[in-house]
Amino acid sequence: MNGDTSAPAGQTPLAIGTVYTPPQSNTMAITSLIVGILTWTMGFLVACPIIAVTYGIGGLVCLPVLLVGWLVAIFTGNSARQQIRASRGQQTGDGLAIAGVVMGVLGVVLIMVILVLVLLSLLGLIFFGWSISKS
Repeated sequence: MNGDTSAPAGQTPLAIGTVYTPPQSNTMAITSLIVGILTWTMGFLVACPIIAVTYGIGGLVCLPVLLVGWLVAIFTGNSARQQIRASRGQQTGDGLAIAGVVMGVLGVVLIMVILVLVLLSLLGLIFFGWSISKS
């Protein structure tokens, strides 16, 4: 470094012998984003409709799997945000973590809405005697 202690604009100069390392992206933030995207695209838009059409059991199989994927996105995203804050500028990726958390929360809300609709349908069948069979 030849004794040059200059630093990029807005940063303090480095002491002689130290090396500037740029901030690293937090891997949990990246994981949160990838799991959120994969759960929405591969699980919800591809696999569940195929399972539902092929075997007729899409909801029984898919909802728990989707729920796990979206919960993983939420938990890894929140953990990543805590790690990023604690790193004091050494890690980046807060936006990635937020995107993963948002996708996870939207997915969990969707599952809750689906479950409420199923419950209301079952209650309607029980209390109002709607018939499923064609007679």
